[in-house]
Amino acid sequence: MIENQINEVNLFDEAYEKLGSVFQARDSKNPADISRLAAYLVHRTGDYNEDTIGGALQELRTFLALISVKGRQVVSNELDAAFHGLLLHTEIAAEICKALGIKRLAHFPTIDDAERAAVQNEYETTIANLQRLAGPRFNAAYWPKDGMVCKCDIGRVI
Repeated sequence: MIENQINEVNLFDEAYEKLGSVFQARDSKNPADISRLAAYLVHRTGDYNEDTIGGALQELRTFLALISVKGRQVVSNELDAAFHGLLLHTEIAAEICKALGIKRLAHFPTIDDAERAAVQNEYETTIANLQRLAGPRFNAAYWPKDGMVCKCDIGRVI
């Protein structure tokens, strides 16, 4: 059991590092550049501002590393807009899939309060997984106790 937990931490660290190049702004004219997602989230959605977008993108990177290791997890309200924005920026999403060796990213929205309540335990498991695997990279501000909204997943290896 301990060996499996160590392996998961190593897999998480590996995935997080692989995402580093994707989450580093290089050329805002390139459709696959993360700065385009940042600008969209700040200027088009209003969910983040210049002071909060950097932290949100880092936590999105952490969440993506988690789902690459653990599969389907529940995203928080605080990161849902970032995940949606990522899915709309298909070139960036493709770079993430390439970096992680996965086929696709998927999003399963919850429909109503009853459905949200039904996945509350899964949300709490997501937080526990993040705390265990991400360690100091985990930012609790993006994961309030009652802040879950929908499930996100990956398509396995290409």
